[in-house]
Amino acid sequence: MEKVARERWQWTLPEDKTPKLKVNNSLTRSKDEFRTADGKTVKWYSCGPTVYDHSHMGHARSYVSFDIIRRILRDYFGYDVFYQINITDIDDKIIKRSTVTDNSIFDALPRYWEKKYFEDMQALNIEDPDCLTRVSEYVPEIVTFVEKIIEHGYAYESNGSVYFKVDHFDSSSNHYYAKLVPEAVGNREALAEGEGSLAAAASEKRSESDFALWKNSKPGEPSWDSPWGKGRPGWHIECSVMASDIMGKTMDIHSGGVDLKFPHHDNELAQSEAYHANDNWVQYFLHTGHLTIAGCKMSKSLKNFITIKEALKKNSARQIRLSFLLHAWDKTLDYSDNTLADAVQYEKAISEFFANIKAALLNDDGILKKWGAPEKDLHAEFMAAQNDVHDKLCDNLNTAGACLALKDIVSATNKYLAKQENPDFKLLRNVGTYVTKIMKCFGCLNSEDQIGFPVEGQAQNQNMDQLVAPYLQCLAQFRQEIRNTTRGDNSDLSKKLMQMCDDLRDMKLVDLGVRLEDKMDETGKPIIKLGNREQLLADRAAKEEEKRKKDEQKRAQAEKKAREEAEKDKIAAIPSTEWFKREEHLKLYTQWNDDGLPTHSGEEEEIPKSALKKLTKERNAQKSKHDKWLKKQQQA
Repeated sequence: MEKVARERWQWTLPEDKTPKLKVNNSLTRSKDEFRTADGKTVKWYSCGPTVYDHSHMGHARSYVSFDIIRRILRDYFGYDVFYQINITDIDDKIIKRSTVTDNSIFDALPRYWEKKYFEDMQALNIEDPDCLTRVSEYVPEIVTFVEKIIEHGYAYESNGSVYFKVDHFDSSSNHYYAKLVPEAVGNREALAEGEGSLAAAASEKRSESDFALWKNSKPGEPSWDSPWGKGRPGWHIECSVMASDIMGKTMDIHSGGVDLKFPHHDNELAQSEAYHANDNWVQYFLHTGHLTIAGCKMSKSLKNFITIKEALKKNSARQIRLSFLLHAWDKTLDYSDNTLADAVQYEKAISEFFANIKAALLNDDGILKKWGAPEKDLHAEFMAAQNDVHDKLCDNLNTAGACLALKDIVSATNKYLAKQENPDFKLLRNVGTYVTKIMKCFGCLNSEDQIGFPVEGQAQNQNMDQLVAPYLQCLAQFRQEIRNTTRGDNSDLSKKLMQMCDDLRDMKLVDLGVRLEDKMDETGKPIIKLGNREQLLADRAAKEEEKRKKDEQKRAQAEKKAREEAEKDKIAAIPSTEWFKREEHLKLYTQWNDDGLPTHSGEEEEIPKSALKKLTKERNAQKSKHDKWLKKQQQA
């Protein structure tokens, strides 16, 4: 029998439903798919500080947000991010702040504030840039850059200054001026602010929209040699030269605060593309939203100006970062007590989750168990949460949505732990490791190879929980045995022992950063965990304050009740025969019967029977009150 050849089964490639990363690109004002020019390498230039004063929370809005995005691109999406920032140490603000009139001004004052800036960044857990460029170190390159723009026909010299020819650039078929904010063209106020407070007279320019590439220094102002005479760089040209020197003719990302869009970033684009003779110097422009303080613009005149150092006295770097993570990076953020309270609550929820996971894993025997319905359900929720986090991060780096997705799996895991006497430790470890990974991607922790936020004072990679757990558990069990033994015993010794047990839980252990609960875990052991000492102390202080307020409220209520009772007793002490003879009644009545009931009004008229009936009812009510009062006095 002849053998019939069977056709091979045809395999079908699964459909790729993976979402693509999209970012809000200020150049297009839309969410664009993120594509780099060179594979997984991201070339990113971000406008840094002008160093002449303390960094404030408005600065932190950009610095923290871009640090978050940088970490997500690198640690979550796997890009090789090359991150450059600049230090603006030649600027009109610095000249006006200093009394020095020579170039040494750009050494002492800026270096001092640059050091303070990096101290603030370190305190906020913001990573150093891969490359730092200072304007003062780039003056020769700036002169060369300006010369080439003149050579290309897009700039001119006037009275020792050099200006960019905006109209000529915009009329070129290969260029477009104000890509970011075209509607701002001609905005005199914005253009003047961009030129600086020490700008030359506008009459030097051929057009009001032209801006300075090089400024002729006035007598007494710092200056450098140039083909156009003594002068200094314009503000916008500084970033163009430093970024071009490191990034080349094009970069993937340029970033800054939303207030830099026009004229700074639009002028950067114009002069850089005039220099490079291209139309794509930047592929994606990212701008962080404004930061307001309790709904108002931050201003020294409004006395709501908050420096980074001041903010860190009230909240930790992680809490400040979480307040940013819980809001869109490119929208206005209102920095208020409510905003920070939300961040603190979120941190507490995640910390509690980590504590629960680590406490459960102390009982891990290493044996894999068969999954039941609870494990399958938790795993399904875990997978859904991971997909949700990924979807949110792909959607314009939506960290607020990702944080909510994390909160869902945290809640589901807590519920699972509360019901399971024998949980699946592998599943718990996977969930805990994932949440830790995302928190690390967000810059909320830096430790390696452990679950959760590191305990204060804990060395890198040291598992403090496993190290001290047996000792803490022994102490907790000893305390529980004392409580069990003395329960129901009303002797002074038992009361003293119970008081000491409460003091151990509420005071001594909290002071050491340990939280002990009066309930048992699924194995019947007391629940005792290492925690964040500062948070535990803050929680204790909040409880004490709440108790103080309740006690004060009870005291006030008791005093009020006592006053009311005293007033009632004062009234009840009046005999019914004297009730209508009180001072307030003497103008109403002139005659009374033997029972003290009024018979005649103030006009010597006999009181009608209808009115007398009401007065009799009132007298009888007073007689009842007085009789009860007399009885209470006899019993006292």
